[in-house]
Amino acid sequence: MNAEKFVSLSLAIVLLAVAGYFAWRQRRTWHMLRGGPGGGAHGGNGTAEGLTGDEKQFFLRQIRRRLTCSVFMAVFAVMLFGWFLVVDKVDALRPTMQENVVEGPEVPAADPNQLLVQMVVFYWMAALFVLFIILALAAVDFMATTRYGMRQRRRLEADTQSILALEAARLRMHYPENN
Repeated sequence: MNAEKFVSLSLAIVLLAVAGYFAWRQRRTWHMLRGGPGGGAHGGNGTAEGLTGDEKQFFLRQIRRRLTCSVFMAVFAVMLFGWFLVVDKVDALRPTMQENVVEGPEVPAADPNQLLVQMVVFYWMAALFVLFIILALAAVDFMATTRYGMRQRRRLEADTQSILALEAARLRMHYPENN
């Protein structure tokens, strides 16, 4: 096995493992949101009792995004595995492809080598498109998580400010001589 095959197979196995892990984690989060067993991904006690409706919606959308990304990672890994079914045929045709090079405008109409080259091009175009979808979903998930975090931070700051204002008012009432 050459280095290219080893790296590609290793990458495909890692992609399948990561896709499986994230799918499992999102399943646990979904169960936690429903209040069923297997929770604990985001809540300390494994339930969604303390979450507001907006927080539940965020986690449901996050589950959908990450499961979709996991499916596309698995598809990309299968495409990497599938490439090894085609690569031997491509390698076997390389000498004949160089022999069939025709100079001038004449090109054979239904050359099997030409069809194989087109198939390989479309195969890798599809694989790169799947990779683009994975990256786009990851970017969307990152942005959504960042926006959610910022909203939570602003909410916590507002809660802290209101608690401090109430405490200051209570202290002013209790100790009026210090005003």
